[in-house]
Formats: sequence, structure tokens, C-alpha cells
Amino acid sequence: MDVYQSRAGSRPSTTTPRRQALNACDACRSRKTKCDEAKPSCGRCARLQLTCSYVETIASKKSLSLVELTSTLTRMEQKIDILVSRNPRSEGSHNANHTGNQSSTSVYPNTINADLFSTSGQSPRIPMDTYFARSNFEFPHHPGELALSERHSTAPQHLLLWPCSAVKLSKTDLNYPISLEIKRQRLPRTVGSFLPSTHDGNWLSHLSLRQLRHLAQLYFSHFHPPYLVIDETHFYNHHFITAFRDEFQHGVDSVISLLVLSLGAIAAIHTRSKDWMQAESQVDQENFALSLFNLALQVFEQAEAVDWASVQCCLLIGTFYASKLITYESWKAIHRACSTILILLPLQDVLDAHQCQLYWVTYLHESQILAEFDFPPSGLGTYANTVPLPLVPDSSQDSDREYQFFFLAHIAMRRLLNRIHFHIFSRKQENNVPAHANSTPALECEKLLYTTQSVISELDRQLEEWRECLPSTLQFPSYSMSQLPDEMEPRQFRDTRERLKGNLMARYFAAKFIIHRSFVYRALHRGPTSPLSEEEKLGAQISTNCAILAVCYSGLLHEPMELLLHPINSCRSFYALGLQAAFILRAGDPFELALPNLGQFIQGHKDRMAAHAAPFSPTVARDLEILDELFQ
Repeated sequence: MDVYQSRAGSRPSTTTPRRQALNACDACRSRKTKCDEAKPSCGRCARLQLTCSYVETIASKKSLSLVELTSTLTRMEQKIDILVSRNPRSEGSHNANHTGNQSSTSVYPNTINADLFSTSGQSPRIPMDTYFARSNFEFPHHPGELALSERHSTAPQHLLLWPCSAVKLSKTDLNYPISLEIKRQRLPRTVGSFLPSTHDGNWLSHLSLRQLRHLAQLYFSHFHPPYLVIDETHFYNHHFITAFRDEFQHGVDSVISLLVLSLGAIAAIHTRSKDWMQAESQVDQENFALSLFNLALQVFEQAEAVDWASVQCCLLIGTFYASKLITYESWKAIHRACSTILILLPLQDVLDAHQCQLYWVTYLHESQILAEFDFPPSGLGTYANTVPLPLVPDSSQDSDREYQFFFLAHIAMRRLLNRIHFHIFSRKQENNVPAHANSTPALECEKLLYTTQSVISELDRQLEEWRECLPSTLQFPSYSMSQLPDEMEPRQFRDTRERLKGNLMARYFAAKFIIHRSFVYRALHRGPTSPLSEEEKLGAQISTNCAILAVCYSGLLHEPMELLLHPINSCRSFYALGLQAAFILRAGDPFELALPNLGQFIQGHKDRMAAHAAPFSPTVARDLEILDELFQ
């Protein structure tokens, strides 16, 4: 059941955000009335027996999904700013002593000013090619909004500061993820010969063009769709052919090609594809992938420059390390890309579409790492308000356009997550939390008691609007109890479209989990004289259920760990769920916040991660140790 239909007295269930007709008929357009765009005759014209005709003056719905997504996000930002600026303190008095019959405690209040939800000021929609032709396009700037410049307090280890936690760590010990990552052993840097017939040093030249192209295709099937670092056509027509002629020994084209091949070899290992190898070959695939990668690093030492091609190299290097769960090395490569972009941006008056895309790819890579680890930010986020969103205008394949929409949806989600973090975990420090709440880590958690209810409702509504603006091929239903899994066995490997859709669903549920986290805190730390309202109980249940759904759709039960998008983030999403589940179960499951089989669900995922992630990540290994302590 949709959360907005879950309690009496809320807005009518039939209310949906108004949508401007994308291609209204002439009669409706002349009278400026809503048109359902039905053909051959719209509903209004059929009812009034009018002649109904259309003029295709606006881009198709599929093309406009992007503009709708971005213009909607801009309206979201304006609404939440108005909400906070109009009433920054009125709900700050809410605390653990409030009773459930007070209307101010409603999770989904119907008292928010109607103009906050009005679309009358909606930005006009324009065709995508016109939209992205504006090289000086800027997003509205919101001073103080988190843009990768502050610590993310939503990292799962910070849940151990909750008073109900049976595992107590000092503020220094809470930094164990970054401490463990910087001390871990590096990958071997040797470049070996793995082809039995090879006696000279250039073993790679003994692979046929067909074999190499097959490895490259594995990269474009598994790593390209969610990352979009390089254009496939340009790779084959330029990078690959140049590197092949040079026997992969010099220049940035060889580096890019070797990195693509190394990632393709990883995909070959985990999809059990051996079509690229000769029948008699005894190639050690794991070492072969590593040798390709190390050879790329060797060539890159001489080929690196301050240019966009080097940015691509750094992103691919970071992706390789990320697939191996080597977070520190991945961060170093991404940080290197960020530094290069920070040099390039002031030197260019105009960015082409692919350069804009590389900026946003790098921004997303860095934000994903900084959300879980307290590495220093590069400052790349300071340009997020000025760099246009990417669009490769002449994409000839529908799949490429679908990948673009997926990528743009991730950008919109990243900006929304920044706002969620800011308004729930940062901004309230200025307005609602007593001064003493900053005195100790434990008291700092009490800020969750002062989360403004109307802001939670508005952020949740914005999340739903983000979901509704997704293209039809990536659409999925809103949260409901019926989506909770009945089983936890590994499922069939998903095709590319299902993987992309599943990743968006995981991000959606993770965001909803964070938005409603304060209600779980209130349920676990309520006083004897402060019962939760029904709305607060609902919010706590939503948080727990969405944490489960985020794990289910992340791919942990479907794809090999190495092929997940940002695999360390999926592992740590499970850790956050595990911590919250442990707190709930140890407290006797107040208000039935957890599913009956939650403990079994956690144990099943723990076993999977202990086998496939913990041996390669000291952070995951330590996370599992803490969960073992909590579930004893």
C-alpha cells in the first residue's frame, strides 16, 4: 500500500502530481485545458464532439523524460527550501515527550501549504537537444547544501553510536573502515606470461583480434551500461584499433584498451565465458586479468596527461579496484580523476556532451565512496551547480539512450540524497537541536528526535516524484508491504535492463530507509511517557522494510560481487540493515518493526558475504564481526 494512502485523513488517494500535456491536441491547446492525448480523438474532444487534431511540435515523451526529470528536481529543491525557510522552528519543539494524539507528530501531515505542491510555476518543457545546447546552463544554487564537502553521518558504522547498541566504539574506533583500507596489502604488480606458446615478452600480441574483441564486448555488456565511461563506437574505431596496431605498448589508447580488456576478463571469469580463449589454452583467467591491468598501469605512467582521456583512464582504474573491493586504491584513482577535472574546468569555456558526462561519472564515483568512507573530498562537487547534465545527442541505439536515462536518474538521486542528508542530519543542528546535543557522540544521535516532520514528509514526496519521472522502461511501483521477499535464495542472473532497473530500485528504497530512520530511533529510545503515534510506528516499519528491499534489489542475490555497481556500497547497505535489525530484535521487536524471518534473512546474507566479500575486504570482514557480536 502506498505510504500516502496508509492513514485516514491524508490527501485523497486519487491525487497525483499534475503533468503538463506533452503533445496536447489543437483544441485543448487553444483553450489551455488538460488533454489526455488519446488518439485519434482525446477524451475532451470526444465528449464535446469536437474535431481533434494534433501537431507534433514537441519532442516525444521518451525524449522529454530527461527534461521532466531535471525540471522536477529543480522544483523539488525550491519547495523544500520554502518549507524550511517559512517554518524553521515551529516543529523543533517536538521531542520524545510528545504524545501520539498531537497532529504535529504526523509523518505525512496534510497541513503543509498547498502552494508547496502546486505545479503552476513549473518550468516549461523543451526538447532535449535545445535543453543541452545551452553550454552555460546552471542549476539553482542552494548555499549550505551538502556537496561532498562534509562527512556523511549516514554511513552505517555511525549507527553504533545509538544508545541501544550493545557494541560500543569510541569516535576514533568508528573510523575503522578507512583505517583498515589504508593498511591492506596491495595487489601484485607483476606482468606475467600466461600463454604457453609465448616465448617473447609481448604475450598479449599472441591473442587474436577475435579474442580481444570478445573480451572488450564482455566489458560493454557488464561494466559499460551503469558507468558510461567511454563511447563504444569510438572505442572500437579509435582506441582499440590504434592500440592493436601499436601492440598495446604506448599511449593513452593502449591504456584505455588494456583497462577495458582487463575488466572484460573479470566479466569472463564471473560469467564463466571461455569463448575468447583457444581450445587448447590453459590461461589462468584471474592472473590474466590482473596482468592486463598491471600492463595498463605501466603504460599509463608514461602516457598520463592533464586531459579528458586520462580522466577516462583513472575512472577505469577505479572501477577495476572497486570490483576487487579495494576501496583505498579505487578512491585514489577517482580522486586523481577529480583533480584532473578541477584543472581542466577553468581552462575550458565550453564543455562538450561527453566531457560533461565524464564530470558527472566522476562526481558519482566519488560520492559513492565518500558516503561510506571518510576520505577527504576533492571539491569536485562545487561545480555541480554549473556543469550541464550530459546527453550524447546522436546516439543511434535505443539501449544507449536507456543507459543515458539510467545515468541521469542516478545524478538526480545523488542530488536528492544530498538534500536528504542536509535537511535531516545537518540543517537541524542550526534550528532545532539544543546546544548540549553536540557535546558527546551519544547525545549527537538525539538529533534524530528533532527531525522536522513536515520536512520528512516533503522529502519522501520528492522521492516519489523522482520515481514517477523515470522513463517507462525503468519504471517500478512505489513501496508497499507486498514487495517484501518471501525467500532469500540466490536468484537467476538478471539481464542488463533488469540490473539497471534493480539498481534504481535499490537506491529508491535506500533513500526511503534513510528518510524514515529517525522513527526507528524514536521507537528504540522512547521514554515510558512518550508512546509513538500510529504515524511514527508506520514510519519505523517503512524504514526497516525499505532497508530489506534495498538489499534485495542491489544485486547481492543475483550477480557476482565483482559485477555489481559499486559493490562495497551494496555490502555496507546490508551492514546498515544488519545493525538496525540487531537493535530491533534485541529490544524485543517493539511495535512489530521487523519481519518474522528477519534474523534468517540477515544470516543468509551474512553467509554469502562471508564467502564472497569478507576474504577480499577488511572492512566487510570487520562489519560481519560486529554483526556477530550483536546477534549473540
